[in-house]
Amino acid sequence: MKTETSHYNRIVNLVYKSIYKMKFKYLFIFFSFIFINISYAATESTGNSALEKQLVEYMNVGKIPGLSIVILDSKKDAKFIFLGKERMNADKNIDGTTLFELASTSKAFTGFIAARLIEEGKIKGDTKVSSTLPALSFYYDSKPVEVTFLQLLHHTSGIPFSSIDFVYGGQDNTSLADMLNKIGKIELQSVPGNSHSYSTINYGIAARMMEIVTQMSYQQLLQTYVLAPFNMNQTSVEAFVENKSTGHQISYLAPRPYNAPFVVANVPAGYIQTNAIDMEKWLRFLSGDDYPALEHAKKRMFTPDKAVVTNEGNNSHYAMGWYVNGEKIFHTGMNPSFSSFVGVNVGSGAAVAVMANVNSNVTFAIGEQILDQLSSNQQILKLTSPDDVKLFDSFDRVFLIISLIILPFILLIGFRIYRNIFVKESARFSKKNRFILISLIIFCMFCTVLSLILPMAILNISWKTFVIWMPSSFLLMSALLIFSLLVSIFNCSIILVRRIKFAKEQSRNNYLTRSDTI
Repeated sequence: MKTETSHYNRIVNLVYKSIYKMKFKYLFIFFSFIFINISYAATESTGNSALEKQLVEYMNVGKIPGLSIVILDSKKDAKFIFLGKERMNADKNIDGTTLFELASTSKAFTGFIAARLIEEGKIKGDTKVSSTLPALSFYYDSKPVEVTFLQLLHHTSGIPFSSIDFVYGGQDNTSLADMLNKIGKIELQSVPGNSHSYSTINYGIAARMMEIVTQMSYQQLLQTYVLAPFNMNQTSVEAFVENKSTGHQISYLAPRPYNAPFVVANVPAGYIQTNAIDMEKWLRFLSGDDYPALEHAKKRMFTPDKAVVTNEGNNSHYAMGWYVNGEKIFHTGMNPSFSSFVGVNVGSGAAVAVMANVNSNVTFAIGEQILDQLSSNQQILKLTSPDDVKLFDSFDRVFLIISLIILPFILLIGFRIYRNIFVKESARFSKKNRFILISLIIFCMFCTVLSLILPMAILNISWKTFVIWMPSSFLLMSALLIFSLLVSIFNCSIILVRRIKFAKEQSRNNYLTRSDTI
């Protein structure tokens, strides 16, 4: 899905271009060929169905340690599929009680709370943020503007992508109220209401508005308006909870347990946790009519802003926590170590939820295909080849390739240092060697500066936020770049000292020669 991963695409495009400009095209292709052919087996199917076998193939390609799927067909018959482990290389299997972070599919819960509060008259769609949060102001082109409650929910507020730094740039345990109080002012990238710009903080601001008008915490709102009505007793917003799967991040070509921060202030937009048991109850509500008293609120939640299209296509619009494309209503979610897909077809009544304990876009591909086939009433679900899915782990590969390119330079510089210190070569330096040395230093300096300024220069986010989302291979690459620069400087210092010493000796010898002549 484009929305959840636009920041990844920006980064990888930059890295690819940088590599080509550095004239490492063929080396890049060589290493890419090597990495692409590395196989990986995430799990083995516990069932015999053709679908489960295909899912295992997708897990292998997407490097997914554990997968939980809830399928609800048009007849409201439920099917549960659990594959893999709660933690990589551990013994405990995924089951119906295993909790996953929903990431951005959490927004649907916040959207439903908003719809119910509007139905109850406790807040209006055109309620201005300034009326409930006077300390938070918005500016467009350096001029103050107003943003409404519904514009936040529709992602048409104009708040830019870089606002994600407000969420991940601070302390993990900072409350929603404290985070917004610290922000104070937000510069918008477009006039409110004019265009779609997905920004996770929209739902944080909307949630805080609901807290103020109801005098209830978000946790109380979630319990009252969502969890209690549907008996979703195992869903949680607590940072530490039992039966939660370990999150993973794809790094060094494999999924690895990753203790990503649990951002309390971002719970309404991305940190609700649930399992297959509770998810089935949520899907039944979304796809059925078992709760007549809540039908108006559900319809309101599913009603998009049709005046504005999203980056999911010309026929796709955004409602309250949902993308709407005809009868297909869906959302994707990705946190630094979890991913999810939830979708429903309001025409057929079919629905599906896919939850994974790794940040992989393969989760989205699985959910989309199952939903599309359920919507067309196919009796036998069959996935396409997983090789057709463009994987996000290409970022990890790129960072590893750059690291492998840097290593020979470090070895070469290390060899030069050894020769200069222990072998004590002549202090004279040929033009060719000087050119090589200077080129290496410039290359290291360029790459180091690039890695340091990349988050701020390209995405306008802090290093802290950037590192949280990037695989640890990025840190390896950055460390190697910095180390290569340091050893280059050290080598230059040795050469400079030796050149000065050599010059002094030459001067002294010349003086003695002249003295002897006299």
